[in-house]
Formats: sequence, C-alpha cells, structure tokens
Amino acid sequence: MRLYLVVALLMFNFTCKSLKNSAPVYSSSTNMDIKIKTGQIFEIELESTPSSGFQWLIVEPLDDKIEFVDTRYDDPPKEDNPDGFMINNAVREWKVFKALKSGEVTLQLKYAQPFNPDDPEAKVQTYQVVIE
Repeated sequence: MRLYLVVALLMFNFTCKSLKNSAPVYSSSTNMDIKIKTGQIFEIELESTPSSGFQWLIVEPLDDKIEFVDTRYDDPPKEDNPDGFMINNAVREWKVFKALKSGEVTLQLKYAQPFNPDDPEAKVQTYQVVIE
C-alpha cells in the first residue's frame, strides 16, 4: 500500500512540474498582447500552408529582449519527403521565442514567400510583448 502511495505522490509531483514549465501559447486569432517573465519560453500559434511556399517570417530587426528559438508544425514533413508537406494542407505553425530581458517589445511576423519578403500584399501580425 505504501508503494502505491509513493508512486502516486511522485506522479503528482511530476505532473505539477510539467504543467508549471510548459510554455504559454498565444494564438494570433485571440490575443496580440503577450505577457511573459524574463527567462521564459513563449509560443505564437499561426495557421500556415507550407506547401504553398509561404512562411511566417520574422520582420527584422528582432529586439534584443527576445530570442527566436524554433519553428514547429502540428503536421511535420512526411517521412518519404523530409522537405515536403502534404500539398495544400493547412497546418498549425508555432514560432517559439525566449524572453531575455525585461521591457516591452513589438514583434512582427509576416506571411510571405522567403524569396519575396517585401510583398505589399503579405499578411502581417503584430504582437506587443511585455517582459517582467
């Protein structure tokens, strides 16, 4: 009986730590204001169609208060074609950042083709990031 109690407590402790350390996710459809603490990771969720050649690009220069960490997708490239996505398949894309210093940052992401980043018709998302 004591073994079950110990295992249950360990699992509860692990679950609480996992939830505490998970990165906040901000969706472009619901919130353009981001509040985060120094040293924390945050993610911005976007809709994307990678097979179209369009990507969410970071509009430079990126403020020194935040750092770009990674891009990830809910539908990664297929095993038989690691550079390709299913044609015309809309996926969720996350841009992952880390807060480095306290302050306020304006972060802009542009949905454009990398070879045509100055497209005047490109969709732009602007986020106000407050780092405590």
